[in-house]
Amino acid sequence: MEKFVYLEVSGYLAIALIAFKLLLEIINLTFEISESMEIMAIASIFAFGFSKQVKEEESLIESEI
Repeated sequence: MEKFVYLEVSGYLAIALIAFKLLLEIINLTFEISESMEIMAIASIFAFGFSKQVKEEESLIESEI
């Protein structure tokens, strides 16, 4: 978690996406998102979570503070 800047945020986004999908399915029982769209959305969130990595020097400086 300390190594990747956006990893925690992407976890919250993935949970929000699933909650939003379930809420839409409850409101409209005929609503359905295709499986390929879900996989693309989760893959995008996954890529975002690992998109920025903290350099070792920055990590060492932050841990000393």
